[in-house]
Amino acid sequence: MDKPLRGYTAFLIVLATTVLSISNVVAAVSLYALDGRSNTFGIIDTTAGAASSLGVGTFSDSIGGHGIGLAYNSITGVMYARSFDNLYTIDIGTGATTLIGPSHNDITGLTFDSSFTTLYSISQYDGSFYSVNPDTGATTLIGNSGILTPLGLSTRSDGTIFGVNIYGRLYTIDPHTGASTLITNGLPGGFSSIAFDADDILYGVKIDGDFLGTIDTSNGSFSQIGSGVGPQYTDVRGLVFAVPEPTSLAISLPLITTIYANRRRNGRAKII
Repeated sequence: MDKPLRGYTAFLIVLATTVLSISNVVAAVSLYALDGRSNTFGIIDTTAGAASSLGVGTFSDSIGGHGIGLAYNSITGVMYARSFDNLYTIDIGTGATTLIGPSHNDITGLTFDSSFTTLYSISQYDGSFYSVNPDTGATTLIGNSGILTPLGLSTRSDGTIFGVNIYGRLYTIDPHTGASTLITNGLPGGFSSIAFDADDILYGVKIDGDFLGTIDTSNGSFSQIGSGVGPQYTDVRGLVFAVPEPTSLAISLPLITTIYANRRRNGRAKII
C-alpha cells in the first residue's frame, strides 16, 4: 500500500486542483458592452438581456467624447475601444481607458479578423472600410463598403466580417476590398452593435429600446432577450465577447504559496 502523501507534496496537489477549478470559472466568456452616451462599460447577461456596470470610460472627440466600438484580442487579452477621433485600450475589469492615439475622425465600430492580426473599423458617414494599427491608432483605407450609416461590426469564426446599419440591413464585408454584400434587409429596425459568440451565434442590440437579442444570419429574424439592457445603456455602440482577466487568482496564488513556505520553514506546516 502506498504511503499517504504529506507535507509540501500534498499541498501542491491540493493547490493545483484548486487552480484548475478556479480557472474553469474564470475562463467563462462574457458579453461586454459600451454605451455611446454614458460611456458606461459592463457585462450583459445573455440569458436575461440586462447589463451590470463595471465602470465608466473617458473618451475624447470633436463632438463631446463618445465610446463607439469594442474589440477584444483573444491572444493578447487586450480590449480596445474607440471614440470618433481616437483609439483606446479599456480595462476589462473597470472600464478605465488609456489613449493609444488619434484614429481618423469619422469611423465607428471595431472588429479583429479571426486570427487577431488585423483590426478593422468603418465610417458611419460614408461607409469607408479601414484597417487600424492597434499600437498607434493610425488607419489605412481599404475601400468603400457602400453601406449607408453602418454602426456595428463583428467577425465570424470562419473569418467572414459582418456589418449592420441603422436601417435594419445586415451585410458581409470583404476585408481585402471593403466591398459589401447584402445578406438581409429584414431586420426589425436598426442595430447599433453586433457580436458573434464562440458558437457563431450573432447577438445584437437594437437602437429602438436597446434590446438584446440573437439574429439569424440567413433570414434576419430577431429573437429578443429580456426587456431592455438597462437605463445606463441607451445607445450601446460596442459589443464583444471576451474572457475576464483572472486578476484575483494571479494575486492570491503567490500569496498562498509564500505563506505556506514560511510556515513550513518555521516548522508549523501540518497539511496532510
